[in-house]
Amino acid sequence: MQMNQLAFGADAHVADAHAEVCPYVPTNMDYCSASVMSVQINNPTRDNYCSSEDFDRCPLFLAKLLRRS
Repeated sequence: MQMNQLAFGADAHVADAHAEVCPYVPTNMDYCSASVMSVQINNPTRDNYCSSEDFDRCPLFLAKLLRRS
């Protein structure tokens, strides 16, 4: 599952419009909704998984997919 983040505003770049982000951690939230319990996401985790196209390697994301199957 992939979602594209839209870029808005004067600072938006064309490349930003196609950046893939995790669908379970919107940029304005500090908690991962993929987790069964409330799990706060720290900045390194957000940078490594949530805000990049590597979110499908995140353990919480993979656990969510396994629970759904």
